[in-house]
Amino acid sequence: QDDEYGNQSIAGYDVEMLLLLFNMLRVIWIFKLIRYSTGLQTVFSVLGGSMKELFLLVQVLAVGVFFFGSLTYYAEAKESHTGFNSMPQAFWFALVTITTVGYGDISPYTGLGKTIASFSAIFGVLIMVLPIAVIAINFARFYNEKKEKKKTDEYEKVSRNIGKA
Repeated sequence: QDDEYGNQSIAGYDVEMLLLLFNMLRVIWIFKLIRYSTGLQTVFSVLGGSMKELFLLVQVLAVGVFFFGSLTYYAEAKESHTGFNSMPQAFWFALVTITTVGYGDISPYTGLGKTIASFSAIFGVLIMVLPIAVIAINFARFYNEKKEKKKTDEYEKVSRNIGKA
């Protein structure tokens, strides 16, 4: 039967919502495949082992957003046509600039604002490089540990089979 909006429903439940739920469950089921993929296991192990570095990155990013957002807001506050009408808009600009996404929805107009934006972009590149190096080192370590474990397991398996013969 149809509801007042024209959607089909079964016993009061929206059919489209049920289908959407089943599709989402199907996507979540794909995560079970992680158990069988050593590459994905390694990636998640590396991310799990690098939580301190990732948390430090988020902290430094937050400080940079507040610092450069505030500076940009006060540098651009007197200009009416820049789009920096509030601190949250300036924080958004700082976040987009530091992460080097650069949507271009707002941009500084004054020379001081452009200089601050340039420094925030440089700051963003520098803070992204530091944790990535540590994560890469962790990845190499985890990958080598997995390779060694696999070699050891194969050696033990061959040794057991030789002992049985």
